[in-house]
Amino acid sequence: MVVRAESDTLNWSLFDAQLDAFAPYLSWVSEPGIRLIRTADLNGDGAQDLILAHSDSIVTWFANLLPATNTSSIELTPFDTLCVFGDPYPLEHALPSDGTWSGEGVSLNFFTPSGPGDFELTYVVSDPVSGCPMSATQTITAMMEPEITLVSGDPDECALDPLQYTASPSGGAWSGITDATGMVDRSCAARPSSGEVTYSMDAVNGGNCLGAVIS
Repeated sequence: MVVRAESDTLNWSLFDAQLDAFAPYLSWVSEPGIRLIRTADLNGDGAQDLILAHSDSIVTWFANLLPATNTSSIELTPFDTLCVFGDPYPLEHALPSDGTWSGEGVSLNFFTPSGPGDFELTYVVSDPVSGCPMSATQTITAMMEPEITLVSGDPDECALDPLQYTASPSGGAWSGITDATGMVDRSCAARPSSGEVTYSMDAVNGGNCLGAVIS
């Protein structure tokens, strides 16, 4: 049996399996009680429609005609790369800003790394439009030491060949046998032909990370 609403009138019809068709619709003066309530997208418009079961054979459904609710989204800004040693790091990287961060090492929206590595943190906040919870995830990295990379030159082939190093994260300070740009010019008599290349970075959480390679 199928029931449909036309204006203020409920109409019903029985399906005849032998004729493979519905009989003419009749007016339904009194609707029976409701035994079961469910929701589902019956007409494929993306909205949940209302389904009412009145008996084992009588089911009515009502299309959801409510306009779609515009929901907000979470805007995240990247975390800084941290040194393992340092102060708790404030997680002020999301809008709307009245939500809560969670994950390993997080307490009261501050992050303290338990060791080096990548940590996936989750942010949950109420949608200011619908009131429903929204969530987003973002990874924060804590390192024991910066990564130093030789980008040009070969320390094993030619003593006169300049060596150029880079480091990640950027913004730190070079020392040892390099100049301020991370270059070792071994053709200069004032510099040793080999030695230690060091790179130091002070992270925003107050920790210091120090990396070194032998050149």
